[in-house]
Amino acid sequence: NQLSAVGFIGDFTVEGQEFVRRVLNEGTEVTGALRGWYFDLPVSGERMVLPNLLRGRVLIGTTRIPDVNDRCAPTGRGFIMAVDPFKGGRLSASFFDVNLDGFVNAGDGMVINGALLFVSGLGIANAPFNPIFTGNVMQVNREDGTINQILTSGNVGQDILRRTSWREIRRTN
Repeated sequence: NQLSAVGFIGDFTVEGQEFVRRVLNEGTEVTGALRGWYFDLPVSGERMVLPNLLRGRVLIGTTRIPDVNDRCAPTGRGFIMAVDPFKGGRLSASFFDVNLDGFVNAGDGMVINGALLFVSGLGIANAPFNPIFTGNVMQVNREDGTINQILTSGNVGQDILRRTSWREIRRTN
């Protein structure tokens, strides 16, 4: 197999907090014979049906989990995922203000088996649409018409990314 499998550590509910927290393994840098990565979504019926977004060194994806009572209805829930695009795993720093305290810091991580791990996804009730970013604020429209505004760290790893080329393509007609 030329793809590296990325595993899920789990989905966690924290009492008194709105979002389910999803944590991924670290992932493996795609080098040598590896051609990429993949992960199997852990919830039955969960799918990624919306386009992914790239923000610096963060790949943002939205999953949808249909309502088990009526899989044809456009209702359900889902996750907004933020992963390392080169490894497919969790980021090396916090991306979401998970606890909604106005800061993106270690308080948004989870201690699992004695290690501080950063959240890879936020579980959102009422199926989320792709987020819209205004600066470091992520706005997530839900299927029921409500909107979540979640502070993010912006672009994790942005200090190491530089434009390597630029080419303007002009229409001639």
